[in-house]
Amino acid sequence: MADPDVALLRAFEAATDPDHEPHRTGSDIDSDIDIDDDPIDTTAPPPDPRSESTRIASDNALRQRLGIGGAFTGPKGVLADHRFHAAQERARRTGGGALVDAELEEDEADELRLLAHRRAQRLAELRRRATGPRFGVVQEVDVDTYVSAIDSEPADVTVVVHLYEREIAACRMLNDLLVPLAARHDTTKFLRIVSRKADARFDPVALPALLVYRGGALVLSLMRVVDEIEGWAESGRCEVDEVESLLISRSVLEEEGALAADLGAMSMGERAGMVGAGGDMSDDEDDDINEDD
Repeated sequence: MADPDVALLRAFEAATDPDHEPHRTGSDIDSDIDIDDDPIDTTAPPPDPRSESTRIASDNALRQRLGIGGAFTGPKGVLADHRFHAAQERARRTGGGALVDAELEEDEADELRLLAHRRAQRLAELRRRATGPRFGVVQEVDVDTYVSAIDSEPADVTVVVHLYEREIAACRMLNDLLVPLAARHDTTKFLRIVSRKADARFDPVALPALLVYRGGALVLSLMRVVDEIEGWAESGRCEVDEVESLLISRSVLEEEGALAADLGAMSMGERAGMVGAGGDMSDDEDDDINEDD
């Protein structure tokens, strides 16, 4: 029998043999595969910050941000990244990770300096409350008493002067609001004077105006001060709390709640230092400070 005939016979026998597994197509094969219908979880765990690859990526980003170490692209950039990472690794091994972002260190230092400055201001205010002069009223002055009323106070006393004209409604309103504000902040001296008496050339368009002095020196001028208060812009009226908030935001006044909190947080040594700076701090005065909170 010729070879083609043999092949044909074998194919026929295979087709009629029930025990013979036929040749399968690709689709037949796929149909027998057990495919899991559950969705594949693509949520990968976050990179381990201790891993080498994570540290390399972090160091490269830090070098870019600081702009140090030479080139940032091409083969030279790759070498510079490698050198910088190697230096970082040495610092981590020998200094416990002492090599950090200089900008972050500077920001933290600035914040600490600011907090220390604010605390010093508040402690100074507490000392004034304990030992310094008390005012609590708005005093009217004229051209003869204006200068002496400012210069006669200690250098750490804030003096706020309201320049006004009686015929201007905003000036009359601010005069009324300064009365309870002066009582609330009784270590700050509040004065008021008719602007043309203080300076005949003063333009009333700038009224009401507040001038702030410390140690006899002008430290702040607020012209048309009510224009900076949202309530006035909306309704032509404002409240004492709005004036107070404005002056606190400009560092003219200290926030009462913060002062009381600082007093409560002070150590016995700091309290003793306050007493030693200017005499006894009576229980009544201590209570007054805490009641302001």
